[in-house]
Amino acid sequence: MGRDVVVPLTVALVSGLVSFLTGVMLTRHRARVDAQQQYQLQARQRLYEAVGPLRFQLVVACREVASRVESLHKRRYRTAIDGYFGQNTLYRLLRPLALAELIERQTNYVDFSVDRASLVLLRFRAASYDALTGGGPVFHGLPLDWTKEAQHVFAGRLQHAATLLVIEIEDQPPRCARFDEFPALLQAARQADPTGGMARLAALVDGTSPGRDPVFWCRLVAYGYVANWLLSIEGRAAGYNPVPYPVTNMLSMANIAELSAIAEDMPRRLESMIEATPGESTASRSRRW
Repeated sequence: MGRDVVVPLTVALVSGLVSFLTGVMLTRHRARVDAQQQYQLQARQRLYEAVGPLRFQLVVACREVASRVESLHKRRYRTAIDGYFGQNTLYRLLRPLALAELIERQTNYVDFSVDRASLVLLRFRAASYDALTGGGPVFHGLPLDWTKEAQHVFAGRLQHAATLLVIEIEDQPPRCARFDEFPALLQAARQADPTGGMARLAALVDGTSPGRDPVFWCRLVAYGYVANWLLSIEGRAAGYNPVPYPVTNMLSMANIAELSAIAEDMPRRLESMIEATPGESTASRSRRW
């Protein structure tokens, strides 16, 4: 066989082999891409089915707690825990945490990484506990006492109090208790453990005002701010806007020297606290509440 025949034949064979191998590689790549897309589609569907209703409930609960905390700085309410307003205030404080607990439980069953926007729901929980139980830079300048629960409820006990609002009935998905169910839950919790997290938080809410418990008031303001932050991200799609939330005024009107000293800087501190929680940054979002 002459050179004029061998060379073209070799080139043809090599070209055919390259084309075959390229086709195999492309087919495998497409299969991997299709499998990944199929996984993400199914994972998103499972995520939305699991979290969708809780997401809306959390938006509503955040609006309610932000509105309640904001209202407490404008006038004196009767927040006695044996009365309607006091119990409703305690319920509003705990409901977002209970819903956040239900959402976090879903991380055992669904993949939150397929929808980065959903990570904000987990960040809300972390930032809320920072506000209500933490001692980071946001509270610098305040006389924090970590030896007892005089100004806050310890994180584990607060979480336990929140989970008491989770209603679990056989063959039904767990849900957050309604307010009409809350008084009985509160009474049972206080009787079962008079020094427990629920009882301690109830004692802090009982008769609370900006000037009575300055550190606890600062924590409430911080928590309401976190709730309003979530509302600013998740609320508009559901028809809810952030509530007016004048942090500086809310702290200054307590007429407490320690709060007045940090009032101007508090919005920046709260932004930094939220940005420090794990998840996608929201630094580009402007807060105009």
